[in-house]
Amino acid sequence: MSFNDDDIKREFEKTDNKQPQVSPSPPPQPYFNIADKTIDKISDVKYLVKLSFRELMAYAIPIVFNRDLDSSKITELYASITEGYDIPFTIDAIYDKKAKIEEKSIKIINGNHRHGAICKYITEHDHNFSCEYKVYVWVYEVDECETTNMKRSIELYTKINNHLPFKEPVIVDINVMEFMNRLCRQRRFKGLILSNQCETSRQPRVNKKEIFNLLNANKDVLECFVSTYSNSNNKIITEDILTQFIDNINMINHRLSLKGIVDLYSEGQLAQNKGFYDQAVELGFYLNLRKSKYPKEVWIKYITNPSEV
Repeated sequence: MSFNDDDIKREFEKTDNKQPQVSPSPPPQPYFNIADKTIDKISDVKYLVKLSFRELMAYAIPIVFNRDLDSSKITELYASITEGYDIPFTIDAIYDKKAKIEEKSIKIINGNHRHGAICKYITEHDHNFSCEYKVYVWVYEVDECETTNMKRSIELYTKINNHLPFKEPVIVDINVMEFMNRLCRQRRFKGLILSNQCETSRQPRVNKKEIFNLLNANKDVLECFVSTYSNSNNKIITEDILTQFIDNINMINHRLSLKGIVDLYSEGQLAQNKGFYDQAVELGFYLNLRKSKYPKEVWIKYITNPSEV
């Protein structure tokens, strides 16, 4: 019996159709779940977990702004483990549920050297995976703890570590809205900072949108301001910083008021800006005299040193 190409094709199709359809296997689910390690719960975002040394090594790392390690301190703690680990270590850390797959999700904010000693012990003593030592970790949940919510991470670090300095100055990304909202809430400026959506307002009044654009364009100036008025190496936008910001704005406004029209305007601008100056005198508000020698784009540069205006 002979077969042509069509006959052979049909026979193969029959054979293929007889094969069982196998669904692809689902990807394995992550085995490590920090909730399974919880032994005490204070709230949904603060709890105590117990981890093995290897689990800590696999999933934890010092937070990005933590202090530099002292190798002698690690050696001292490592020796205490080799001598029997009679007093288990306790560590404070942030758990970031939104950490990327390639990142470690537990960020240590207190216990950097203990973590280093544990990693050294596992590296040198646990070739057979026989270590049963545990470490206790107080966990504080903060999503995006090294980016969007860095400020919260720094606040936790500062409180837990009793204001110890960072390994280097850290400045949280300047949140312009915090400064703008504080400025707009001042009763002193009611009716002077307007809420309409226009790009500009009739001077000497100013719009919120103008203020936002001004601050957003001068983030470097605000960063310098925060750095100057921070009471420690931990440069975060605190309530005291915002209060100082308002004080300096008021000082700049006051110093502009003392200059008089001749000092505020060049000779060629006096006549056409006399009306705006008169309104500024009446309102006690000099922060948006556009054609003066001190428009808002200039006086903002003095926010750190208002006495130099």
